[in-house]
Amino acid sequence: MAQKANTLVVSIDYRLAPEHRLPTAYNDCFDFLKWLQSQASEEDRSTVDPWLDCYADFSRCFWFGESAGANIVHHIALRATTEDLRPLQVKGLVLSQPFFGSEERTASEIELEHDEPIIPPALCDEFWKFSLPHGASRDHPYSNPLNEVLPPLSKLDLPRMLVVVGGLDPLRDHQFAYVSHVHEAGKNVKLLFFRDAQHSFPLMADQSMYADMLLKCLVKFMQRRSKPTETSGCRRRISACMNAC
Repeated sequence: MAQKANTLVVSIDYRLAPEHRLPTAYNDCFDFLKWLQSQASEEDRSTVDPWLDCYADFSRCFWFGESAGANIVHHIALRATTEDLRPLQVKGLVLSQPFFGSEERTASEIELEHDEPIIPPALCDEFWKFSLPHGASRDHPYSNPLNEVLPPLSKLDLPRMLVVVGGLDPLRDHQFAYVSHVHEAGKNVKLLFFRDAQHSFPLMADQSMYADMLLKCLVKFMQRRSKPTETSGCRRRISACMNAC
């Protein structure tokens, strides 16, 4: 993706549950964004990470996350609407098979309860038990974004969004509901659906065809309206992609 989309990828290391329950991961990733903002605005360029200084186009940032990372992208995107991140400019969000949940089982979770080798619903329940704040249910907004207590999505300034869903992912109905929720709020959201793809399909050798198709769509999404900028003393700057996995 970095090569084909001409993108500088910055992967974030955040603290994990159960030692560090949510919202620790959200806070860590947002702290990274503030650091990235400081890198973009630092007047003394000699103190800036040389790769970022020479190659990153801070005016064209994309936030990409897969599974739990996609959940993180959603939550930090909401938080970003309340803070000034200039000169960073976020041009798009990519949520690949976001890890959402609820107390009530969806039809896809019931359908794939015994056929899912990666994240069967019972295992997802355990993940949430050790990740959510103590005493919180799976209907907490961290798990179920349809229960957000923030201002309505319609009042938030969110960048365009691409949501990837696999037909053999037991979480697909949560993801479909999320896309509908964002669309009904009047936001620019596109659904990319692979009928026979499992959860985390890009990591599976037997599902590489879907990974190839996803790569092409990601490149197209990120290159939309892209205008490369020539810079003095450096090669052409490229979009900065924040990756949370």
